[in-house]
Amino acid sequence: EMEVMANSNIRTVYFTTGIYSGKVSDFKNNTKAALNVCLNQDCISMIGDVKVIEHPEEKRRLWITERTKQLQDMKKEPLYCILQFTGEILYYYFDGEKGFFHLDE
Repeated sequence: EMEVMANSNIRTVYFTTGIYSGKVSDFKNNTKAALNVCLNQDCISMIGDVKVIEHPEEKRRLWITERTKQLQDMKKEPLYCILQFTGEILYYYFDGEKGFFHLDE
């Protein structure tokens, strides 16, 4: 199970997940990923990289209030990490129109 966290801009999305999940192991070996969002037939896909954040201070800096409330027992915190997805290219398909553009900072 993953949860979406607060996002800082259109190209950076944060998720929380268990450090022992298969996806964490996969991202440590290959950082490439795609993030897809679809509503009916309209879709966007971002292609980019994932950084696995496990350092306690960096996690606390990124943690959001809702997640902290769920983890009142901070002993559970080491079992979770944060995945930082940073998009490089955005593909879109809306109302029959399609295209892509590079996401610059």
